[in-house]
Amino acid sequence: MKAGVRLVCFAFSVILAIAAHAHPPLEGAKKHWKVVSTEALQALRESETKLLLVNVLPKVIHDQMHIPGSVNIPLGAVSGSPDLPKDKNALVVFYCMGRQCRYSPKAADIAYDMGYSNLLVYRDGLLGWRRAGLPVGSLVTYPKVDVPLISSTELVDVHEAWILDLRPADHFVRGHIKESVNIDLEVLHEKIQLIPKDQRVVLIDHKGKLTRTTGRFLASQGITNVVRLDGGINAWVKSDLPLDTSTGSAIALPTRAATADQPVQ
Repeated sequence: MKAGVRLVCFAFSVILAIAAHAHPPLEGAKKHWKVVSTEALQALRESETKLLLVNVLPKVIHDQMHIPGSVNIPLGAVSGSPDLPKDKNALVVFYCMGRQCRYSPKAADIAYDMGYSNLLVYRDGLLGWRRAGLPVGSLVTYPKVDVPLISSTELVDVHEAWILDLRPADHFVRGHIKESVNIDLEVLHEKIQLIPKDQRVVLIDHKGKLTRTTGRFLASQGITNVVRLDGGINAWVKSDLPLDTSTGSAIALPTRAATADQPVQ
């Protein structure tokens, strides 16, 4: 009897935790998912509530670090993914790197459009999970090599380099550095043979957040002459440097549709 009372009390405490720490959607977001805090997500996991925790970052990043027990469904693969539950009422929690990452809210939007109705977004993401002192998992160990930074103004003066833009192809065609090559980070592990080992490689993403891990992944594949653009394409734009809108250097096929309210990233 006492055990039953304790179980009921524990379940009630989980509900209270979720109510206290699950926030309404961000301003401008569709009203079909809520934000869950680190504390509430912990409570859900400890209560053994059945849920699917989804890391929507590219495989290269997920394999290096993720919340234990999560599955990897990169943002571009969410639509129609066989790894999502067949039950559209199942609880699904999406997360990515941290609060500045837009991938997890977009994934929740896609899942809603697919008919899922019980959706949470863990906005604190991997960074928040680690800040809370909680364990992370890893499937690989990349070499802990230094991947030097290069500024936008320094890159202007670089004339011999293989400039690799890791953003989705739809972002790339809206504006990129001239003569850069586009391979979406989501498919980089499948296109590794396209990257030269005898040239200097410059990595570019949105804001420079994922290029260090990407550089270490490349080092694990024998590509070691690698630098990364400090601040990513956003820093290039803020420096009032020109963007090209041609599509001739796009290798990877588009994986995501652009949204009209997004700036070039």
